[in-house]
Amino acid sequence: MKKSGIVVICICIVVLLIGILTVHAQSNNKKLIVDSELGYTERSVFDELEDGWVYGFEIIYADENQTINYIFDGYNLKHKPEGTEYYISYKDMETGEEIERIPSQYATLSTSEEYRDEIKEINNFFNTKKFVREITLNDLTTLNVTKISKSYLVDLFNRTINSQIKSNPGEYIKAPSLEYKTQKSSDVNKPGEWQVMYIIDYGYINNIEIEFIPENNTEVASFNSYSVQSQQESSLLEQLENEIIEKQSTSSEDLTESDSVLTSNSDLSSLLDSIYTDILNK
Repeated sequence: MKKSGIVVICICIVVLLIGILTVHAQSNNKKLIVDSELGYTERSVFDELEDGWVYGFEIIYADENQTINYIFDGYNLKHKPEGTEYYISYKDMETGEEIERIPSQYATLSTSEEYRDEIKEINNFFNTKKFVREITLNDLTTLNVTKISKSYLVDLFNRTINSQIKSNPGEYIKAPSLEYKTQKSSDVNKPGEWQVMYIIDYGYINNIEIEFIPENNTEVASFNSYSVQSQQESSLLEQLENEIIEKQSTSSEDLTESDSVLTSNSDLSSLLDSIYTDILNK
């Protein structure tokens, strides 16, 4: 059973974190697929919501087998999961029995105890219907969801299907990937740690959230106040985030407009440089 369990957990990770089913594209859709060095191209749209949540829809076109994959998911850029609120299900392949719930490293809708089944339902639906045009609410009549708004799904999908196709591989590729790094503060007057979460979408930094998490701060237990910062620091960090996205770099050498933030926070500067190195090495 141990061997079969390992196989199942690998399958669960792929299904839950990617949340897609592969379907064959119709022959008249071949024009949607653009040759690329990656073997696939894509359209994607991400919406930044409250409390660090980002919802996204992707349509991925695979070159080799002429398939189209539809992916809907949500990612949180502030909240690091604790316990099994977000988890990977470890099941026995033969019996289907859940053996263990392995805590997820990231907070996503597809690994959420509350949303996981609905996200699976949404992705199954879109991969079965394989829409290649704008849709209306009437197209979602048979979709059984209560937590995610159908009106929102229609709007997000339509913006995605009409978005520009991405076919440039870039220097580093993730499509998409939620990642984070932390670094403990060396400032004795500011105990805590710096946290940076970011989404890499098709080789580009799509979104980034920089937070300072105070040490032993009871307020961090509250989701809405997970990061407690002064108004001035929050404003400076927001400027820094915008510059990182604009320049597509976390290197302190490239972020000249944010010198005032970086030079006064050597820990943050070092953390961002390490992220830049990691991205280039992917």
